[in-house]
Amino acid sequence: MLFRSVLAFAPRAGADRARLVPLIRKAAIKHCEIPAEDLHLAGPVLDGLEVDRASQASLDRFALPSALGVLFTCLLFLRSQRAAWLVFLLSVFCEGATLALVHFCGDSLSALLIVLPPLIQTAAVSGGIHLVNYYFDFHESGEADPFGKALRTAWLPCALSAATTAIGLASLMVSDLSPIRAFGAYGGAGMVLTTALLLTAIPGAFLLWPRVLLGTQPRNSSATTPVTSGPDSPGWNLLARGLTRWGTAVATVCALMTLGLGWGTWNLRTSVRIETLLGAESRLLRDYAWLEQQIGPLVPLEVVVRFDRRTRLDALQRLELIDRLHAELTRMPGVGGTLSASTFAPLLDCPEGVDRARYAEVARQLLEAGKPRLEQAGYLHEGAHGESWRLTARVSALAPLDYGLFETAVAERLTGLLTDDSGEALPGVTLSCTGIMPVVHAIQQQLFADLFSSFLSALVVITLVMIVVQGGLVAGLLSMASNIFPIALVFGWLGWSGGTVDIGGVLTASVALGIAIDNTLHLLTFFRREVDGGNPASEALRRAYQHCG
Repeated sequence: MLFRSVLAFAPRAGADRARLVPLIRKAAIKHCEIPAEDLHLAGPVLDGLEVDRASQASLDRFALPSALGVLFTCLLFLRSQRAAWLVFLLSVFCEGATLALVHFCGDSLSALLIVLPPLIQTAAVSGGIHLVNYYFDFHESGEADPFGKALRTAWLPCALSAATTAIGLASLMVSDLSPIRAFGAYGGAGMVLTTALLLTAIPGAFLLWPRVLLGTQPRNSSATTPVTSGPDSPGWNLLARGLTRWGTAVATVCALMTLGLGWGTWNLRTSVRIETLLGAESRLLRDYAWLEQQIGPLVPLEVVVRFDRRTRLDALQRLELIDRLHAELTRMPGVGGTLSASTFAPLLDCPEGVDRARYAEVARQLLEAGKPRLEQAGYLHEGAHGESWRLTARVSALAPLDYGLFETAVAERLTGLLTDDSGEALPGVTLSCTGIMPVVHAIQQQLFADLFSSFLSALVVITLVMIVVQGGLVAGLLSMASNIFPIALVFGWLGWSGGTVDIGGVLTASVALGIAIDNTLHLLTFFRREVDGGNPASEALRRAYQHCG
């Protein structure tokens, strides 16, 4: 025997779902004597709770391996273990400072903001590695004031990379979705804070404890030899020679890949459906499948029919219209169940042998008397401007159904029934669709708009910055090519392969653009400095790779 119960959460209770849902589950098991494995829960509240839990579980699972990976990267690419620990600990502090900013602004970690700590740590480590390696390069070349020279050299690319990354994140604030706006705001603020700490804490530590961090006495040489850009690496030398020889071919191939793959972004689809966010092994998806197989579809589409003061239909005629709409909605493919006022007021079929006019009069009286009960049930609302009657249809949560197309089909099909006997439109009668399904469709449309507008605004601003920094239009545009390439590669491939982008994937383009600028600026800054120092382009490229690679 199957029992189905529907619980409605008050708006403020949604924020407390992590406490309420386990209590509901516990009460059902205890008082209804239902085994835990036979209790199946589903619905929007469960969707949000499951996404929160999955996000938190991912954070708990990957936080330590991620931190160890960052530490290993620092130890691998810095020439001092103590300097590596300095950069790593500073990145951890930047994470904590950004989370503190979220806390003191009165917000809590959402499924999107959970991504913020590793993003800030990555940016802090990247900037810290560049800054410390500038110091080592000048120190090993015998510079009298290695860190002063390193700071004067590194502050501009560090500041510019932080500014452009912050622009890429802040571009997400144009979104109409509050979680994405919050991520953009806190991400941009975190980048500014991280850069400020990088340019103060690391120089201060090296000035106070140079022997501790280096493990050796700093040189005090009067040599004026240009920086040697660190240990000579055969791999980077080979790459520099190859690009010097085949640079035009490589650039052509990359440009064609950018255009070819980038064209696939026009086929990109967005999705916020629960099955795209959770794995097939999720208990929630199994519960959805069980409930839909045993009981029926779960996703509601609400149709609201409004009768304003111009309407000439009496109460019984309005119910007859609702009944026709109900029957038509039930016949639509994909609809698994319908409810309306006609479900609770079966007054339309006149029994055999009863005077039809007399029966209609009695039915009108009964309907008028029963209106308060229909209002309490939520299928009728009387306001200052008229009446609103509600129909509810249920469709599958897991079927490959385009909610937007389905909503449009329902509206078109039912609107065609809002006519009188002569086929003329009924005056004062309108129809609209609402509910979870239209909201999901609207969010999907908004995600795509946000993806395009945020990326475009960030791209324009960052391109202008690069044109100014590189001192020319052509140089600035060429410097942006390498930053657009990985984004076109990933999102274009998703488009060509029929993949979808969810609410987290929307963040990736703007974030990737901001972070890609970081290494681009350092590489170009070092390359331009070597060229200005009199080195040919091939040698400047080799030295830039040795330093920045």
